[in-house]
Amino acid sequence: MELRRQHLLNEETIYITSYSEKASHIRGRILDGTISIEMKLSEVLSYFFNHDEIKQRFILASVFTNAGLSFASKAHILHELLVEFFPQLLKLYPTITKELDALVALRSFIDHSMTDASQDFIRQRHDDRVQFAYFTEGQRKLMTMTDSEFNGYIKTISVVLLSLSHIKEGMRVN
Repeated sequence: MELRRQHLLNEETIYITSYSEKASHIRGRILDGTISIEMKLSEVLSYFFNHDEIKQRFILASVFTNAGLSFASKAHILHELLVEFFPQLLKLYPTITKELDALVALRSFIDHSMTDASQDFIRQRHDDRVQFAYFTEGQRKLMTMTDSEFNGYIKTISVVLLSLSHIKEGMRVN
């Protein structure tokens, strides 16, 4: 009996370790990707406000990478600039605002959730998903992310990074 119990504990420990590593990998890749987008967004905005390299670095350092200006605020400023000054770029990238808003929300969710390692979820031994727990209005909520959904987020991050590079280049031309 003791041998069986020890075997089950070992198997559960191995699964939980693997699951936790997978969840950490997913969280890390999403955070890394959205931070890269936020930094690229800062570059685009600083370029718009000044083409002089020294002044651009100053604006980038003191305004657009300042902790007081959120990722969401930067995305909103970009949208306003595209509408007002670069409508042709907005036509080329009509989903950029929606994609940025979705990534802002995803990053906020990842920042404020934890990996769900509850017995109810762990017992199911999923190998194609992780589950996150968060609290809203005092209630514990759960969100499951499949491998397919994760891959979709990573693809979106790549597309948005590339789009922001193209938008910056488009600002140079116009």
